[in-house]
Amino acid sequence: MADAKTEEDYAVPPSGYGGMTRRQSRKPIIAAVNGFAFGGGFEMVLAADLAIASEHAKFGLPEALLGTAAVAGGLHRLPRMIGQKQALQMQLTGQAISAQQALAWGLINDVVASDAVSAAVTLAKDILRAGPMAVSAILEATKEGMRYADEYAAMDAQAEGAFPAVNRMLVSDDIREGLQAFLEKRKPVWRNK
Repeated sequence: MADAKTEEDYAVPPSGYGGMTRRQSRKPIIAAVNGFAFGGGFEMVLAADLAIASEHAKFGLPEALLGTAAVAGGLHRLPRMIGQKQALQMQLTGQAISAQQALAWGLINDVVASDAVSAAVTLAKDILRAGPMAVSAILEATKEGMRYADEYAAMDAQAEGAFPAVNRMLVSDDIREGLQAFLEKRKPVWRNK
């Protein structure tokens, strides 16, 4: 007979399920879904900054059908993204949705006919053209700004210095390089400082 499981057997790392559902990164995380993203897999997609899916991908949180719930962030992220009524229906019934429905609801960025990983790599290359300090500032301000009551409160907090990555970007060499490169009609050379 196997020993009974303890709480430690179910412990999740500080970075969350799959190492990412509680992770705060200064770099964008892109999910690529070529098949089913159910349960923890869907929670990882919800935690990603961007997501690409193949046209045959499916998404769902079937945990309730197993007597549990999406406690790695799905219970909180999904209603914020698609609204409480749709989220509760998905969570309470375990109903899966198609890639097209996920796109229509804003859960993913794109649906591709072939390999989602290749499309995600292309998206990552597009992001790499941007200044790294700007990317960090955008991620931080967008995510942290959602904690404020409205966009005006978030902008006030930003003006008061609440977002360190934005503050660093605004006084960086990279911001000057980007503007200079624009004026000189050349590609910027980012130094991340």
